[in-house]
Amino acid sequence: KADVYHFHDPELIPVGVVLKILGKKIIYDVHEDYAKQIYSKEYLPRITRNSIAIFFNTVDHIFSSFFDGIVTATDDILKNFSSHKKAISLRNFPLISNYLNIDRNSNSKKNVFDLIYSGVIVARRGINQIVKALELIDSKQQLKLTLCGKFSPPEYAEELKTLEGFEKVEYLGWVDPYAIPKLLRRSEVGIVNFLPEPNHIRSMPNKLFEYMEASLAVIASNFPLWKKIVEGNKCGVCVDPLKPKDIAKAIEYLMEHPKLRKEMGENGRNAVLEKYNWEKEKKKLINLYGELLKGNN
Repeated sequence: KADVYHFHDPELIPVGVVLKILGKKIIYDVHEDYAKQIYSKEYLPRITRNSIAIFFNTVDHIFSSFFDGIVTATDDILKNFSSHKKAISLRNFPLISNYLNIDRNSNSKKNVFDLIYSGVIVARRGINQIVKALELIDSKQQLKLTLCGKFSPPEYAEELKTLEGFEKVEYLGWVDPYAIPKLLRRSEVGIVNFLPEPNHIRSMPNKLFEYMEASLAVIASNFPLWKKIVEGNKCGVCVDPLKPKDIAKAIEYLMEHPKLRKEMGENGRNAVLEKYNWEKEKKKLINLYGELLKGNN
């Protein structure tokens, strides 16, 4: 007996349609460009991926017209629903309250240069290339990559451990989200090195903005949208995610320029405080609920 039903999984589209037939207000929340995502599904035969993607895209558009509101995770996905009267993008930016007190000078491990990656540890997110880049760096300063998250699939851990660079990795496993800010504070650089797959190129990963909010310089894939965010705000370096040498050069560059690294961290944090935060973004969702509920008053 809710006023609005807001669902997030395409598997629930039939349930949404039934609820709509029963006269309920329905919002379909689209986290991914699922049609593009199908092209990266290795378990599907390549010859079938295009047909499945077209079919899913068609079904998605037909059934989405039944719903009262559409919420998408990026502006790019929003374009897929341009004909819908109440479609908005709601980007997954971080909460400012999680990082109110950032003191980069409190890091007591000055002899260690800490990189960090937090999230699902899967090959398509460029983890192999990052670890291979560590092999190429010969520095007097101790270098460490902190990995936070679960391996997907679990067997991927064994593959990654065979790489020489893994000796410079500290693997923490799954970490409570509330503990992530503390790990970011002790780090120098956040890295988000997704491979150039269709569903990655126009994505806006939350971890990028969390790194920025924690005053970390970032190393990110050189996708046009990511370059606009990172280089446009002068908060990091963009590299070819497929080339460990380029990643290694970026790491070395940031290691050798602490003053610039600090400025990048400050620039990134200021950008989040000004525009890339949930406190501003949530207003769009509240407004959408308000519009849908007008008819109930």
